[in-house]
Parts: sequence; C-alpha cells; structure tokens
Amino acid sequence: MPIPSSFRFVSLIAIVTFFVNFNSFAQFHPDSLSHIEVEGNDTDPFIILDGGKLNQVFYNPTSTSQNTLLLHLVGSIDNPNSTIQYPTMAANNGFHCINLTYRNGVSGHAACAASVDSNCHINYRKEIIEGINYSPEVTVNTASSINNRLIKLLEYLSLNYPSQNWAQYYTGSTILWNNIIVSGHSQGGGHAAVIAMTEPVKRVLMFASPNDYSDTLMMRATWTSLPHVVPDSNYYAFNALSDSVIDSWIQFEHSDALNLDNFGDTVNVDLTNSPYTDSRQLYTTQITPPLSILKLTHNIMIRDFETPLDSTGIPVFECVWKYMLGIECATTSINELQNEHNYKIFPNPTQDYIMIQSDATSAENDQAVIKDIAGRHISSHSLKESNRISMQHLTNGIYIVQIINQGTVVASRKVVKD
Repeated sequence: MPIPSSFRFVSLIAIVTFFVNFNSFAQFHPDSLSHIEVEGNDTDPFIILDGGKLNQVFYNPTSTSQNTLLLHLVGSIDNPNSTIQYPTMAANNGFHCINLTYRNGVSGHAACAASVDSNCHINYRKEIIEGINYSPEVTVNTASSINNRLIKLLEYLSLNYPSQNWAQYYTGSTILWNNIIVSGHSQGGGHAAVIAMTEPVKRVLMFASPNDYSDTLMMRATWTSLPHVVPDSNYYAFNALSDSVIDSWIQFEHSDALNLDNFGDTVNVDLTNSPYTDSRQLYTTQITPPLSILKLTHNIMIRDFETPLDSTGIPVFECVWKYMLGIECATTSINELQNEHNYKIFPNPTQDYIMIQSDATSAENDQAVIKDIAGRHISSHSLKESNRISMQHLTNGIYIVQIINQGTVVASRKVVKD
C-alpha cells in the first residue's frame, strides 16, 4: 500500500535530559525519535476532517520498549500538535505515543452548563468516544468516534511501519486497552476517565480535569462517582491551583469522587520531589509564564505553549509526567539546578529579531542557541559578535533560546515568532 501524499514523516532531535551523573543517561538515541503526522481520513475515508488537525505519533526504536501505548487527548478546540514535549519524553522512555484528533470543537462544560439533565456530561462524552447517539448536545458518527479513530490509526501504522510493532495494541477490530495508558488535558482528561469506566486501561492521567459542572444544577457532574473497571489506584490527576478556566475545587471534588484521596493528601509538586509521597492528586501553584500566547494557567501542566522550562531548557514538570507514567525520574530537581543568570530577551513576541541583554560580566563570551519546541537545533550565535539575532528566516511558532556559557546552559527562554 503506497503511503498517501498527505502523510508526513519528521525525524526530530528530542530535548536532551540533563542528569546529576552524566553516566546515568538513558540508553536511547534522541535523534532516532520519529514523529509521524497522519490525517484522519487517510486511515478511514469516512472520518470527518478536523480542520487540518493531524494525528501526532511518536516512537523511538532505540529506547527500551515499555510495550505500552500512551494515548493522549488534548483539550477543547486544541490541536494535537500543541503538545509535543510530553510525548517526546515518553517515546524516548520506551512508550509508543499517539496524540489523537477527535471532535473537540465545543467543551463539555459549555455544552452542558445550561442543561437540567444530570447525565448530560456523561452522555456528551460517550457519544464522542463511541459514536453512538447518546447526546443532543453533540453529533459524532461511529467513524469519527475516538474508538474508531484509534483502531484505524493503529491498523494504518501497523501496515506502514510493521517494525514499530503497533499491532500489539489491537486484535482484529478490538482495541487492547489493557496495554494502553489513556491521558488527557481538560476535555481530553474527562474523556480518559470515562473510557476507564468500561475499558481496563493501564492508567488514567488527567491534566486540568475533570471539569464537568452544571451551572443550572449548581453541582459537579455525578459520573465520577459511578463504578469504573480500572482500580482507583491507577488514576492520577495534576491540576493548577490558580486554574484560569475553571475553579480548581471542582477538579478536586471529582478526584475525591474517584477515591483518589484514599492514596494520600494532595501534593504541591513545586515543593516536593518525585515520587510525591505516592499521591494521586498533584497540583502546582505556578502561573502561566508571561510569554504564553494564550496566558492560560489551565494549560500550564502539559501544553508546550504554557509549560515553563528550567534553566537547561527541560520542562519543569517532566518529573511529574514521568511519575504519572510510572517511570523513574533521574533528572536533577528544580532546587538542584544552578541559579539562572539575569538575561533579558526582547521583543517577545517578535517578527524580525531579538535582542539579548545580561548584567553578567561574562555574558560577552556567551553563545545563543535557537531550537524548535521539540529541541531540534536551528542555529547558533556568538553574543560577542552581536547581541541582535535575526528571526526573519524562521516560520511562525515557538522557539527555545538557550544561553550557553563555557559549555553550560545558563538560561533558557521561550520566544514567539509571529
């Protein structure tokens, strides 16, 4: 079967993780990471297109396989390509990873806020997942359901990339959910929890969710109190105390309804190192960095545009992601990282150029390295020659600018080219 012209294959250099002991690097080659983009109806012609959104697939053949698929569902209106750092990390640690497109044009909260039906949210989610006519608030046919999109994508990947072993996640027309971790942000996190009500997934990872609340009934949706086949201990929630979209207490009420409070108190990941006292309810008090495009703390835990970086360019929540996935975090903690020099990069966002300024006496010997959001090297610049760097040749998007002093990364900033 020929590969459709709309299929695109991209080899990415993953962001390299820095360790306290350099001999402890994981045994994988980050430049072997493959990032595959697939349009939905290249896998099934009956899937309704999603406005140019493509499934994002990640696999690294040099990592030790976990024989586990990480299925991630982004939030309302969002594009799967907005969340690259999280599945890149997971793929480099042995997971097969899929960011799946699905019908997410309207949030569950918006669809059911005015409804007097206490089952509105669960029916809304079940229709999106299964493609059966459960809800008057949304219309999703069987072909465009999450279930069908996933099985057809797995079949497509297995056919075109048999050496990557995607076939281990389905048999015939049946998804082997027991080999899958379902993860989701916002609306996607709610879908992950609903899938786990009937499917024996390995783990359920909920970021900034569940958020289902009825403004009319003035109560959280009750579906999180219903029975689920996945053990309570396999649910993990990571939320922001200062969530800018929904009150975090609603998310905590849902977590309690899922019995996550049986595994310890909530834990602030900003003050506690992995494994976070083995809690299933994690939160951050950080707020969205000022460079964020949407400036939504609702997204800070997982989405590339809002997730802050440490001074080496690594997402500050990488250890949280690893803990939730069940893998050890061997990176340095935030407190162990060296103090960042006082660098200023402006204008940001920019259309033409950036200026880099610092009060450090050694700054004139620094080098500026520009990378894309997945860590691929774009260019290097000597600040001794000029502290003005042209961005005109770059496509619009988010870039990481690292400042390197004597071979060490001393600062890292996100810069938006628009």
